[in-house]
Amino acid sequence: MMQELNLNCFANPKVLVVDDCLDSVRLISTVFNHYHCDADIAFDGKDALTLMRTRKYDLIVLDWNMPNLGGYDTLSAMEDMWSSEPRPKRMPVLIYTSANYSDLIVPELKHFKYVGFIDKSKSLATKIKTVGQTLSLI
Repeated sequence: MMQELNLNCFANPKVLVVDDCLDSVRLISTVFNHYHCDADIAFDGKDALTLMRTRKYDLIVLDWNMPNLGGYDTLSAMEDMWSSEPRPKRMPVLIYTSANYSDLIVPELKHFKYVGFIDKSKSLATKIKTVGQTLSLI
């Protein structure tokens, strides 16, 4: 049985989910609804960067394998975008992928306080637990 986190400690975190697969977006959105998060959706890295220029997020969930602008390039562009801010917010990022973590090459990052992983092939309960643990870092 999974232990519930105290949801009162979260004040409706603002989350950006970046994934090109509608089914994956629906599933991870269900997880964030469990934690009463306000989630925006982008279907590729270019759309995500546009949203990040106009909105502030507490957490980014980033699919690694996407057309147009994949996870690596999106993360690198986010790093460049925030490096120009006087005091950039150090934000957590969850890489949402079915790839083996050891196969992923993550760029060197200075503006993220945490980079974690959600395995798309794991159970819904595991996804809920991973998201809850990450939200506790906010």
